[in-house]
Amino acid sequence: MILTVARIVALALGLIGFGLSGSAWAHDCLLKCDEPPPPPPPPEPPAIADRDGDRDPMVIAPVAAAVAPSGRSEYMLTGTADAVAAASALLEEMGGKVIARRRLKSLGLGMITADLGRIGSADDLRRRLAREGLAVGVESNMVYKQAAGPLTYAPALAGAPDGDPCPLGKALSIGVIDGPVDAGTTALAGARIASRSFLREGDAAGAPDHATALAALIAAPGNGQWPAGFARKARVLSAVAFAKGTTGDVARADAIAAALDWLATERVQLVNLSLAGPENATLGMVLHELARRGTIFVAATGNDGADAVSFPASHPDVFAISAVDARKRLYYKANRGTEVSFVAPGVELFVPTADGGRYRSGTSYAAAIATAIFAHAIDGGLSGGDAIEKALGAAAEDLGPKGRDRSFGWGLLQLTDCSKKI
Repeated sequence: MILTVARIVALALGLIGFGLSGSAWAHDCLLKCDEPPPPPPPPEPPAIADRDGDRDPMVIAPVAAAVAPSGRSEYMLTGTADAVAAASALLEEMGGKVIARRRLKSLGLGMITADLGRIGSADDLRRRLAREGLAVGVESNMVYKQAAGPLTYAPALAGAPDGDPCPLGKALSIGVIDGPVDAGTTALAGARIASRSFLREGDAAGAPDHATALAALIAAPGNGQWPAGFARKARVLSAVAFAKGTTGDVARADAIAAALDWLATERVQLVNLSLAGPENATLGMVLHELARRGTIFVAATGNDGADAVSFPASHPDVFAISAVDARKRLYYKANRGTEVSFVAPGVELFVPTADGGRYRSGTSYAAAIATAIFAHAIDGGLSGGDAIEKALGAAAEDLGPKGRDRSFGWGLLQLTDCSKKI
């Protein structure tokens, strides 16, 4: 569906409203203060992953914005193509600089990433844009970390007959926004994987282990050397948004938005978001618009043990997935909240890595398995978030207080249609 000009302007004005009010942001100073140079990041706690251990790679990063060449925070300017072009000229007139340009074709929007340079503050830029009558949203270009940290028990726990997940009936496309996938690994031999990068020129792609693990949990064909994924025969569209950062792999919000746009143009119905970070109005708008068109989003709740679900899992148009272990106990680092939709196996799963394979734990991995189970629901003819939630909720194993709760959501997801396919 093509957005009308009025709809695009309304969306852009909505973005401006978010930016000026600050009410939807947990960290208002990123948008409304005079932006002193960003403080150095605090030291990472011992639980932050490394690639050689069995720790959890998916601990949420401190909230931060991408750093521009001037040392200040980067910002995204989003609106119609004409409005963004005019905003670009105004930005440079005021002493700022355009870092990157993107076009969100599926939404009919333009986007630039900007260094404010000599501009006093983001509010100064917003006020000038408003005076010029330019409906352009100004949002901090926040960074996100992959939401993850071994797989023999998982299929049986999710209801797969004889512990063997059944294949999809057709080659459904599933989007995975993460780092690069190592399609040459033994686990993915024969899998259908297409990839596109949304990194900037000069960025180094993040490590492949996390995204490769997600792809294997979803679509590994099963070849005798490696177990099958939960939705084999699926086609994985790998959108590479994670680049190497100073304290680990991170994704800028504009790269995630561009990745979502690509998946929309490819008509992908189901997208995995095993990442976590601060709420972002621009990403929230993109998620809402694509969900309104029928895209299903599945995201990890995050792994900092908080009584709050991380974004984008906290978004109302996204299914938030938490993790349980082989004994159906909640992962001790999993975030809790009213947004939790379901749980899936996510503790001590054996996943492929650069050195062969390791046991990892995290809500990222649970979200990958959940994505595969959602794929079976779509493969079975269900469409629309409400219908899918109702069917999967009815089949889920209720693990907490009766009904939906803050820890387990509707319960443990089950592969209910496998018996019809084998």
